[in-house]
Amino acid sequence: FPAPFLKLRDAIAAGQDEEAAVLAAAAADLVAVVHAGEIRYLKAGLEARGMPAGPARAAVASLPDADREAIRKAVARWAL
Repeated sequence: FPAPFLKLRDAIAAGQDEEAAVLAAAAADLVAVVHAGEIRYLKAGLEARGMPAGPARAAVASLPDADREAIRKAVARWAL
């Protein structure tokens, strides 16, 4: 999910405080919904963006449907 972070950097650099606040909210939402980078959540995020991610290779439990839906909604909300 580099896009919202790169946009946030650019908004801060350009002094666009209101845009930066919106993008900071997007970044915080995405970090939370992918559980700060837990692989099975990141893979669900990639899938929500239409990118095939495949199963996690490490032994991890399957992602709960409710969490997968929360990721899909966050990706859609922030137009990724």
